[in-house]
Amino acid sequence: MIAECLNPRQPGRLHADDGAPFARARVRLSTAQTFTDETGTYRFIDPPVLGDQVLLIDGSPANSSTAEYPSGIPNPVMIVAGQDNKPLTTYIGRVDPTKFTSIVPGAAATVTDPDIANFSLNIPSGVTIYGWDGQPVDKINVRAVPVDRLPIRPIPEGQTSRTVYLFYFFREGGGTPTQPVPVTLPNDMEALPGEQVELWYYDEDPFPNPNSHQWRLMGMGTVSADGKSVVSNPGVGIPKFCCGAARIARQILTFITGGNAGNGNGRHA
Repeated sequence: MIAECLNPRQPGRLHADDGAPFARARVRLSTAQTFTDETGTYRFIDPPVLGDQVLLIDGSPANSSTAEYPSGIPNPVMIVAGQDNKPLTTYIGRVDPTKFTSIVPGAAATVTDPDIANFSLNIPSGVTIYGWDGQPVDKINVRAVPVDRLPIRPIPEGQTSRTVYLFYFFREGGGTPTQPVPVTLPNDMEALPGEQVELWYYDEDPFPNPNSHQWRLMGMGTVSADGKSVVSNPGVGIPKFCCGAARIARQILTFITGGNAGNGNGRHA
């Protein structure tokens, strides 16, 4: 006789950006929470919700004076009754708490990092980024992360990005600017000077949302004359910072570049 398991289970594993298990992270699912063990593993047994849900991963319990870890990283999951649901594997990166750019809400600012050549987030005068807590963001850290070490969904199959740039606001979650923020990204795709290159960002929410939790095209950028960077075209910028992911992709496959991408400021769902 085989007894059906009526209680759903949602397992997962969290890794540091070097691939090692990440212990002591808090993982929330609706009103329930658990912590990763020494192997980076967590499991919700009989979670309080079913269907499309969002796990919120919080690395801050492991914070120290020399390292901080993002919190409020949303990962969408589908929880089905009566079965073990698909395990979720996630990476979380270390943030150096001494490396950031201070900004004044509403004032023009350029966010850079000495370890990321040819990168800048160019906040225009009059623009404020509001965090999940409703308060203006006043400092920003940026990290370059390989595409196979992301805290979010992977880039779509067939796309050609090599690096994703993640922003950290020293508080839970991301934020929303009062208008899209222009960005300059390193040209690590060997695109030619003057070439038009796609600029993508990751759209997230801290709750289930069928219109979010996906990569979206913010618009097009132009490779600089020296070939070292890709500069967002006029009117193009990052419209939303959740984990704050941004990347470039060359126009190689037609399913990437359809719609109104060619006008320099189109967006895809």
